[in-house]
Amino acid sequence: MSPCPPKKIRPCIKHYSKTDSSAYKLGKLLNSGTYGNVFECKDLCRKQSLALKVIKINKYGQKEYKNMLQLQQVNPDHCNLVRLIEHFQIKNAHCLVYEKLDQSMSDFMRANKLRRLQLSEIRAIAQQMLVSLQTLESLKIVHSDIKPDNIMLVNQKSHPFKVKLIDFGLALKKSKMRTGLNLQNERYRAFEVIMGLPLDGGVDMWGLACCLAYFYIGKHLFDGDNIRDHLGKLLSFMGEPDDDLIQSKKHLEEFISLLKEMLQMDKEKRIKPSEALNHNFITMNHLSDSPYASRGSHSPVRGRDRESEDTTEEERRI
Repeated sequence: MSPCPPKKIRPCIKHYSKTDSSAYKLGKLLNSGTYGNVFECKDLCRKQSLALKVIKINKYGQKEYKNMLQLQQVNPDHCNLVRLIEHFQIKNAHCLVYEKLDQSMSDFMRANKLRRLQLSEIRAIAQQMLVSLQTLESLKIVHSDIKPDNIMLVNQKSHPFKVKLIDFGLALKKSKMRTGLNLQNERYRAFEVIMGLPLDGGVDMWGLACCLAYFYIGKHLFDGDNIRDHLGKLLSFMGEPDDDLIQSKKHLEEFISLLKEMLQMDKEKRIKPSEALNHNFITMNHLSDSPYASRGSHSPVRGRDRESEDTTEEERRI
């Protein structure tokens, strides 16, 4: 299905209000997707800049709103999930008002010419996204579309690498996962999806692993045009890393260890969010003599000048 063109949406909503206390004015187009568009909008009552997602296909708008209602059981800020402000309908279009975030990790990587991130920065992102996945697991919800486009920086200038998970339009209850579902972007598609095996929330862990690898190497881990190529790259990656690559490089070794556990082809053996949060790469417990051991990355790193805390000069040259 081709993206909804902005010109078909913009005439529908120029300046409107749901209630006397909620009035919004439409601003510039922020993002165009398959099922709708996201605009900047101004809350005229609170004088606040927000993001308005307009979905013109009724069933997709209803689905995303229903998913967001389920997420209201938890604190989105504590769980690193995008916050829904309100929902309303106008001219058969579903309008979801969200907090306005900074930019997606996909846009951030492109803006920086795909320059790979430092392990300290990846650790911060990983820890926050694992908290998100742990929350979804507790709610028995599967996001099913984890990719850099759906990991958003909150405010890179004031809170470097503080991120939130967005876009729950394709999310579904774990009980609705069935064999044969065509889920995920092909670059982040789990082994069991490709092979037509039984599915569960493990597909999100797989997708996150592919994102973390992308942030580190600056290119997609699996970018094959066909299943054979995709599986070939997977089997190659799952082999033992070169001893020269990881010798005496504790951080990189633990990062690769975590990725392998996240990319287990057997979903029953794949690491769970709660287990991943206790992995050495996150907790830094493998550094028994480090002042940062056990602290991990529970708050985002404060800029690239922090990279020396857990990345040696030798590692940065890898």
